[in-house]
Amino acid sequence: GDELIIYSDSAYLINGITSWINGWRINNWMNSKKEPVKNQELWKILDELLDDFKKKYNVSFKKVRGHSGIYWNEVCDKLANEAMNGI
Repeated sequence: GDELIIYSDSAYLINGITSWINGWRINNWMNSKKEPVKNQELWKILDELLDDFKKKYNVSFKKVRGHSGIYWNEVCDKLANEAMNGI
């Protein structure tokens, strides 16, 4: 299938969705410290969306440096901050 590359400047996001999420599911959404995974409702939505995307695409994740002048990363950062600030 076609390739879908998801870029993020968040190591937490990339590690979470590519590695840790498997253990979280198995352990009833508890992390390695036996605490509930933070934002698990968002992780569950992302996990479900990825299941759908993986039916059509070869999905991969790539880490980029934040605040380093990468145009689309800067646009996403601006939009995320505006959303958090209710703009």
